[in-house]
Amino acid sequence: MVALPFLLAFLLLVTVNLLTKKKAPEPITHSTFSPNSIADTHWQGKVGAWPASIDIFPRGNTGDWTGTVAYRGVVENLAISMNDDGTVTFAGISYRRVAGSGSFALDTFYGQISADIQSMQGSFVDTTGHRSHWNAVRTQRKVDTGPAQSSPSAIGISATHWSGTVGASSAALDLGTPPQGNAGDWTGTIAYQGVVETLVVSTKDDGSVFLVGKSYQRVNTSGPSLGFSLDTFSGKVSQDSRRMTGTYVDTTGKRGTWDFTRNGDIASSAPSFDCGKAKTAIEELICKDSLLAGQERQMAAVYKSVLNTLPEQDKPAFRHDHLKWFKSYTRTCNTVFATQGETGLASCVSRNLTTHTRELQARTP
Repeated sequence: MVALPFLLAFLLLVTVNLLTKKKAPEPITHSTFSPNSIADTHWQGKVGAWPASIDIFPRGNTGDWTGTVAYRGVVENLAISMNDDGTVTFAGISYRRVAGSGSFALDTFYGQISADIQSMQGSFVDTTGHRSHWNAVRTQRKVDTGPAQSSPSAIGISATHWSGTVGASSAALDLGTPPQGNAGDWTGTIAYQGVVETLVVSTKDDGSVFLVGKSYQRVNTSGPSLGFSLDTFSGKVSQDSRRMTGTYVDTTGKRGTWDFTRNGDIASSAPSFDCGKAKTAIEELICKDSLLAGQERQMAAVYKSVLNTLPEQDKPAFRHDHLKWFKSYTRTCNTVFATQGETGLASCVSRNLTTHTRELQARTP
């Protein structure tokens, strides 16, 4: 009987704890994230130890996302890339000092937007290799206007093929055609060190060019290591639009130089097949994306060229291998499309077409 009050007190305490216990937070998901949800927004936070403000402007006529970050007495203009999972990349493309004095190194910011689209945070690296963290909280104030939009095709590099070097490595670069209106990012691919890296392309009328790595796929193990870090390339296009040179920095802070010479155009935006008969998601995407159309057309041309050089007895096996690749490629990319949407599909198609073209070229006598 003496223990009964203690038992009642214990049961009361357990009941109160159960009633007042907080629910676990819902898992963060970005399945419904839309880049348009942060257009025309203002953010306050820190870059390293410095107070900072970020403005994200509405998408301009070129289809590019732009913005600014202000800190340390500098306003830095940004080329912005966003993914469906809420990850963002802000690449500094120019700056102006509004207070103080001294030099300033352009930044590349990598981060994640929160599920409620009210905050974002991540890490950054500047062109000297300095790295730190950043964070920002969305405010209610909308930005007034964005910087003047330039025409991406004004410097004459859309729908082109390039070859050159990234650091000490040989590399190949393909640039697509800028989208119309809000159709999406202007994209390209760069292949080096056994990797095909998908890029978001941005340019200015003064010939400045910025290539921001968005994703990559290793296509062979011939590179110096199996690790790879996404790059941000900044540089200049020559007045005759035949050469591009500049510097790059990757997400580890490694820096180097790059140099490309133009060696051809994507002559036609049409793929090798009839777009009037396109039925699958892959075919429809290729038909409306000039970069993918050019890559598909090039792959088909190389395939036919190799086929025509083979002895008759070797052609059936070659056709069989190509069909086997095609089935694997479409199956893989359809799976990506189901989970990552059109953005993931474009990257998958580009990587597979580029890889197979190089495999076919290796068989050229």
